[in-house]
Amino acid sequence: MALYDTREKILAHLDDSDFIYGEVVIEIDDIVNAEADEFLDLLSEELVGSDALLEIDYRPLRVDPDGRIVMGVYGNPRIVLQDFLVDLPEPVDFPQVPSDG
Repeated sequence: MALYDTREKILAHLDDSDFIYGEVVIEIDDIVNAEADEFLDLLSEELVGSDALLEIDYRPLRVDPDGRIVMGVYGNPRIVLQDFLVDLPEPVDFPQVPSDG
């Protein structure tokens, strides 16, 4: 489960630059075995529940008692917030009305 898993939680934790910060716990195997893009997606998913976090910056902070790495993650959730919007129905195609001219 993501640290900030709702639109409201994300909005409540935005800084003055509209970025979000949080600490997430990552298994060492996930760090070692992941490609760079996969690792960034993992950090994003752990923080906001989506791989759409932009401009990600991260730092290892400490090792927890179970040997997992606690990472500080900072990023731009603009796309993530857009994903939370309600999907609107597709517009209706109305038939063309013939013109009289």
